[in-house]
Amino acid sequence: MVLSKPNLMTRPFYYVIYTIICYIAFVLFGAPVLSKHFETLFLASVFAFLSGAPFLFNFHVTAEKLNSVLWFPSSKAEYFACCSFWGTLVGNWSSVFFLVLDWDRPWQAWPIPCVFGSFFGFFMGLLAYFIRPFAAPTCTTFFQQALDTTDLVKVRFD
Repeated sequence: MVLSKPNLMTRPFYYVIYTIICYIAFVLFGAPVLSKHFETLFLASVFAFLSGAPFLFNFHVTAEKLNSVLWFPSSKAEYFACCSFWGTLVGNWSSVFFLVLDWDRPWQAWPIPCVFGSFFGFFMGLLAYFIRPFAAPTCTTFFQQALDTTDLVKVRFD
């Protein structure tokens, strides 16, 4: 896929916008508002890079494409973007558990567990991407096959 020059210039712009959206989402979910701005911005930029870069740098940003990549990936590039997004999101979300254990530990300070959780989730998504060719077909594949075969079946009621 060859990208035209205007598209190459818009990719970093979309990344910055996505980073700002992630920053706002982290603040809305409880990140410190009056302190630790740079730490939250660092987390937002890491999260935006790990979860969004495979999509932002491979596809044109439209709502339809975003929906198809995140929910119904059909190519290897789409599946990689899907796995990286969901893996990073789940890893980040599940790592918040370590924030509430004990604030006396230096590794539990904001946003260290979330950054490590994002990386861990991204690598789990990467593992899911590499395991996919060896895995059994998913339920959605069977569902799609069932829907495709219903067009061929005609029932006559006499």
